[in-house]
Amino acid sequence: MSDLKIYPGSSTPLRLRSHTLLCLQGFRGEGYSPGFVANMTGIHQTLWNQPEATVQVVASPDAVCAACPKYWGRVLFCACPRAKI
Repeated sequence: MSDLKIYPGSSTPLRLRSHTLLCLQGFRGEGYSPGFVANMTGIHQTLWNQPEATVQVVASPDAVCAACPKYWGRVLFCACPRAKI
């Protein structure tokens, strides 16, 4: 998504769930929808190109969830039943 911007020295961390961090390790450009893939690609590229970026691990919807078609407001229904948050 175009609103993902992390600048060197930024005090605003990128909010990611631990699940997302694991998914990023094996991300191959596939996903739930074109919007989800574009968002995840942007996050992956940002972290690859800016290893100094600050990441905040959260137990709530994160930067990936906004583009997920399974995200309905404040609740995320992932394929994994334990991922409901």
